[in-house]
Amino acid sequence: MEYLHIQRMARVPKPPYNYIIFDVESTLCSIEGMDFLAAQKGRMTEVGELTRSAMEGVMPFGESFRKRIEILRPSLDEVRALGDAYLAHCVEDAKPVLQALEALEKKVYLISGGFWRTIGVVADACRIPRAHTFACRLSFHRDGAYRDYDHGSFIFSPEGKRAPLHHLRGTKAYVGDAATDAAVYDDVHLLIGFTGVVHRQVLAECADVLVTTKSLAPVLHYLLSTEEQSLLAEQRKFKSLMEKSRMLATLP
Repeated sequence: MEYLHIQRMARVPKPPYNYIIFDVESTLCSIEGMDFLAAQKGRMTEVGELTRSAMEGVMPFGESFRKRIEILRPSLDEVRALGDAYLAHCVEDAKPVLQALEALEKKVYLISGGFWRTIGVVADACRIPRAHTFACRLSFHRDGAYRDYDHGSFIFSPEGKRAPLHHLRGTKAYVGDAATDAAVYDDVHLLIGFTGVVHRQVLAECADVLVTTKSLAPVLHYLLSTEEQSLLAEQRKFKSLMEKSRMLATLP
């Protein structure tokens, strides 16, 4: 496992942290929701480029979202199916990691530039309260046809993903993969860059820790105190997960 910018590690307080926040697309799940829909509609070339531009920080995320949603205009059924697709494309060990955090009664939040309804499916499956999820809400006509998106969503504000973090008082650890996640650096106490799905240099250059494995398990090595890790390792349900976390996190 690689530490980036060793001088920055001095800013990171030792765990435990009061809040643990995850991005969803390309972090907990291996797909980007709008790209998934675009592939089904034969619009991947244009939508994929807009996604890439936003994730790499070339284009403001809000602008990219507006352009993509107007191309796709997903129906309610398509959005519901996308929620199922998220669950079918979970990153390796994502569910066990969230279960381990739940066992420790950690306060876990999800912040995404995706759709609130689909992010909620992931939250429900992982027993994360809907009140702990932040994403853009869509509205639909009675027949299920796409109507509009929430123009007042945080994703269109200058602060972006930083906005939902403001009401979380205490130490915060954040796990994400893209430019929108790199933007929260000054608002969190630990920023973990996860490149197991896609490597984005803009995040790699500012993350306190970079997790490069396909598995999400190593994040526990950085999110939890030694005591918390030991408590999980003593439980049969999490013993192998904690062994894997330690092994992958200490690879040369």
